[in-house]
Amino acid sequence: MRRRVLGKTGFEVSEISLGAGQIASAGHGRISEENAFSVLRSFVEQGGNFIDTARGYGNSERYIGEYFRKNGYPADLIIASKTWETDPADIRRELEESLRLLGRDCIDLYYMHEPPIDPAELEVVLGTYEQLRQEGKIRAIGSSIKGADVTPQTIGLCRNAIQSGRVDVLMVIYSIFRQGTAEIFGEASDANVGIVARTVLEDGFLAGKYVPGDSFERPDDPRGRWGNESLAIILQCAQEMKLWAVVPPYETLTQVAVRFALDREGVSNVVLGARTEEQTRQCIETTALPPLSPEIRERLEDEFRGRDPEFNTE
Repeated sequence: MRRRVLGKTGFEVSEISLGAGQIASAGHGRISEENAFSVLRSFVEQGGNFIDTARGYGNSERYIGEYFRKNGYPADLIIASKTWETDPADIRRELEESLRLLGRDCIDLYYMHEPPIDPAELEVVLGTYEQLRQEGKIRAIGSSIKGADVTPQTIGLCRNAIQSGRVDVLMVIYSIFRQGTAEIFGEASDANVGIVARTVLEDGFLAGKYVPGDSFERPDDPRGRWGNESLAIILQCAQEMKLWAVVPPYETLTQVAVRFALDREGVSNVVLGARTEEQTRQCIETTALPPLSPEIRERLEDEFRGRDPEFNTE
């Protein structure tokens, strides 16, 4: 798998990172330790070297730590983790627990899982992260711009992180349906801040396997966040898109959606979750496909640019 430099971190990371929330997150349904290990093994064997986890992802950090303790950490493996905490003592406590579970002395990239909106609070958190970096506990600082929606506030949080001068990597929603965060990609590039794109498949809606009328009523199903009106728009658009966007050598809408994000100037990496070896293989194989044709890309941008509110959860 090809690699890209992740902003000013200097890390050379695989184009696809493994979103390890799906191997142990209640929101995606739990899987066995054996299955989790098979996903991690498949990812590394196929050239992946960037794994994204978090303190809030159930058993994810524990599975990662146990797998690599048994099989050895590859020298070039990059691990990212996160915490929602904003109090300095709580941040340290969470980080120490992540280090213990992962079996590492240092975490390569440590994200604010949800950066504070208040500038004074953000300054305190970033100061704590800087101190942790100086102590050798972390190597780089990230800001995961959380929330299920892309709004003007999302863009503002991105700018706060970039302008702080302390953030090395931003993780943001970026997909065919929601292209709004591309507004700050140029600013991030100018500041040499890496961009990790998440939610590129929109919780599976851009896999193209759901049809209008499908419902998502399981309590822990993240797709239940969308109301019926939004769901109708999302599912109809995805089905229509399959008819004209999936053309050889592309075989699935998933491939189109992943390539759309990978091809966007300014994007350093695309994070994708996987629960099986087959899903892992499918994610990675997309990187071998050629860029989308200019005609398809232009149509995807023209049809969906500026429509983020239609595809948000609220």
